[in-house]
Amino acid sequence: METKQLELFSENDFDPPKVYFRKTNDWVLIDNLDRSNFDATRNIHYQLVVNTIRGQIYDENSAESRPIYYDKMANAITVTEYLMLASLLKEKGPYLYNKKLGKPILKNR
Repeated sequence: METKQLELFSENDFDPPKVYFRKTNDWVLIDNLDRSNFDATRNIHYQLVVNTIRGQIYDENSAESRPIYYDKMANAITVTEYLMLASLLKEKGPYLYNKKLGKPILKNR
């Protein structure tokens, strides 16, 4: 009779969380989900949504962070856009995106 060994941790438990930065028009969508299968994830809000022109930042509890069908066509951001996004979050928003934790955290003011 074969016995199964209890596995406390999987191989992926200690990997850094995957983060997706996608851009559509002047909106940057930050999330930890791969939205390639949009129909399966359309009811799950983005972690952060940032308007790079107006400097508006919305978290996953706001209505603006709900995915729409057009988000399916979003493209990955460039390094320049990533650095601009980091400075925008640092200067204007109440959140910073902690890439190690894979989620937005409130800034200490």
